[in-house]
Amino acid sequence: SQKGWYGINTVIPKTEFHKMIPKLRKIAQGLVVHEPRQILELEEIKRDEEN
Repeated sequence: SQKGWYGINTVIPKTEFHKMIPKLRKIAQGLVVHEPRQILELEEIKRDEEN
């Protein structure tokens, strides 16, 4: 990574993301957007591993 550059990873509702786009365009170099197809809860994964 380059000095002075930062990465931010977050999960927010799609409606909130759409509201933020104008501000992000002013301050961001670029955006990478992933729409998850499935979200696994960590407790569920742990239970599956224990069984």
